[in-house]
Amino acid sequence: MKNFFRFLLVLVGVILLYIYNNPDVIDKYKKADASTERDSIQCADSTVSDTDGIKGVSAVDSTKMKTMVSDSLIADSLVVDTVKPRVNLDTFVYSSKLAKKYLGRVDSSVKKTLTPYFKVENNNGIDWYYAKTAPICCSTKMVRCDHDAFFTKFGVENGNVCSSLYLHVSITRKEGPFVISKIFVVADDHKFDITSELSRQEKNMFFHYVNYNIALDSDKYNSLAWALYNAKEAKILYVDNGNPEEMKISKEELDYVRHGINMYIACGQCCGSKL
Repeated sequence: MKNFFRFLLVLVGVILLYIYNNPDVIDKYKKADASTERDSIQCADSTVSDTDGIKGVSAVDSTKMKTMVSDSLIADSLVVDTVKPRVNLDTFVYSSKLAKKYLGRVDSSVKKTLTPYFKVENNNGIDWYYAKTAPICCSTKMVRCDHDAFFTKFGVENGNVCSSLYLHVSITRKEGPFVISKIFVVADDHKFDITSELSRQEKNMFFHYVNYNIALDSDKYNSLAWALYNAKEAKILYVDNGNPEEMKISKEELDYVRHGINMYIACGQCCGSKL
């Protein structure tokens, strides 16, 4: 037993002597212990950071969503503001049969609804109704056009329609005179020859131009009037100096031809109208 205690004392002494001669062991132990504490702290911080990160992402997404919704509403409001008002043709769709029935009758309600879509110019006591798409240069005050045009016009005197409903077609170009051998109005799949309706061909300092005026309320062209009224698209085809050419008609211009026909009927039409 004494020998065992002696052995323990010798072992303890050896260990103490080793530690005494190797102090780095204590420092390493301290560093290792501190590292463990730091790792524990870092884990705790990391957990908090992740939670904050999730909250942060949620906040950013919410802000982006609000911004997107706001931008969308602004964009929608801009679209609404820039869209031009259109008359709903379904509220008063005329036909050739109704046009004959309403001959000589003024529809004040329809006339009032359509008035904003026209510009009116008085010339020698006659109020001329031009579609808003008609260029001023094609009016009674200035007949020379410097660009292509496609619109309706008619005159009212003392509250009564005193002219036909005219479809005005004007074609212009900068160089060379026109030599148009054929010209057609095409409404969807329907083609109408208006070659004989040339009303003016002139030139000014900058442009050559030709004008065609077609009486849509005549026996000859009333079918053209209703073809344009119901058409989804239209264009002008013509042969100039032997070359086939095309003049595009915009959706807005075609809409205003419909307005012109409606307004002409709503104003009572001319007594000889064949619409």
